[in-house]
Amino acid sequence: MSAWQADGHGQTGVQLPIGLRFAGAGVRVGAWLIDGAIFALISLIPVSVGVALGAVAMNPQAVQQLENSPALAPTVPLVVVNMGLLVAFVCLWVALAVTYSSVCWAFFRGLPGQRLLSLQVADAATGRNLPVWRATVRALLVNGLQTGTLGVLMVVVLEFMARISPADYPGAGANNSAYLADQATWGTWSDLITLCWIASWAWPLVLLITTGARRDRRGLHDRVAGSVVVARGIQPSQWAYPYGPGPGPVYQHVPQPVPGREVGVGQPNTVADGEPAAPGPAPSRVWPKPNRPQVLGAKLPAGLRVASFNRRIGAYAIDSVALFVFYILIATVVGGTETSSGLPVPERQAMIIGLISGAGQLIYFVAGWSIWRGSIGQKMTGLQVGDESTGGRLGWADAVVRWALLQGPFALATATPYGVRSPIVLAAVFWMLVLVFRAHDDPDGQGYHDRLVHSLVVEQD
Repeated sequence: MSAWQADGHGQTGVQLPIGLRFAGAGVRVGAWLIDGAIFALISLIPVSVGVALGAVAMNPQAVQQLENSPALAPTVPLVVVNMGLLVAFVCLWVALAVTYSSVCWAFFRGLPGQRLLSLQVADAATGRNLPVWRATVRALLVNGLQTGTLGVLMVVVLEFMARISPADYPGAGANNSAYLADQATWGTWSDLITLCWIASWAWPLVLLITTGARRDRRGLHDRVAGSVVVARGIQPSQWAYPYGPGPGPVYQHVPQPVPGREVGVGQPNTVADGEPAAPGPAPSRVWPKPNRPQVLGAKLPAGLRVASFNRRIGAYAIDSVALFVFYILIATVVGGTETSSGLPVPERQAMIIGLISGAGQLIYFVAGWSIWRGSIGQKMTGLQVGDESTGGRLGWADAVVRWALLQGPFALATATPYGVRSPIVLAAVFWMLVLVFRAHDDPDGQGYHDRLVHSLVVEQD
């Protein structure tokens, strides 16, 4: 038996040839961050042109007051805004974001960050480049909505700065009559600012969640545009025993060259062992329907199995004790006499303790999963964590995303002010229960933190 298939989630509607796989969420988030930084640099061009043409400028009177009295807030607005020109440049900026993304996807199969990390965006049905109109639809959903909300946010903030002087800002003191006189109007503007700010990060989060919830990693934007994001293909299995080689054959797919077949996009010049090469012209589909379709359930060599739920709980308990000891040590060092005497730690010190302990547990888990294939608790209980398809170590990006979903809410709770800590703790406990029940009920033992990054926890059979 060369490989086995646990009762998993079955096949997806998209079939990939040998040599390609659905891109994981971790590497896609990494590409998104790289592309965001690149587009920020590109955005300097319209920003510079807009400032040069007078869409936004510093108020000369405010500049003069600051030069004369740097310690006093100006009594005139900080900026002067040409609203018509500003709105025109914001629309140009949004159009630039959509055009830039759609051109890269339609003609180059990916943005620079995606290509840098060996990702491709293509038609889910054929594997060919996305048509321009579908690439534009995808760009509108991915970048258009976010840049649009950020553009509205920028316009509203600049309009506020052009009408109200710093001396009259809310909370600036008794001399805020100008703001108070128009408080109803600015309350509406404030609500719009809050709405745009929430939408600017909530919409990408929605796309990320819908992407991680599907086995083919096709989020809402991919399903609407008919696209799929793929990465390099599955490598030979690297699942191994934590205590050395185990009995039984280890699954390894070694492709063999096919004489006379040219290498094409999505059509590797190989054929699986034991499968005859079919001579003749290449099919019209860029991604031909393979003889051996990719299945995304757990594939393990003989001697390994999906980790039991009880053993995973035991490993997590050991890790929790280790992290609690680390937290107490940090609290003793930073909190000083308040911690040792049992007195409440000042809020500022408590937040510093939370930040340090959160960074410590981030390093603890990410380094354990990416370097040693498991945390201390997992190694003590004979568990290992790896990529569900290859058994290889988790990449750094995937490990960080896995930690953020598993432990991030608790780390956030310890680093927040006392006033909001209780509801965050309750939300973190609720989310942990969701992950626990999901891992318990899933045939492959994969909670949402596993499914999002394609990770799997196994033990010795």
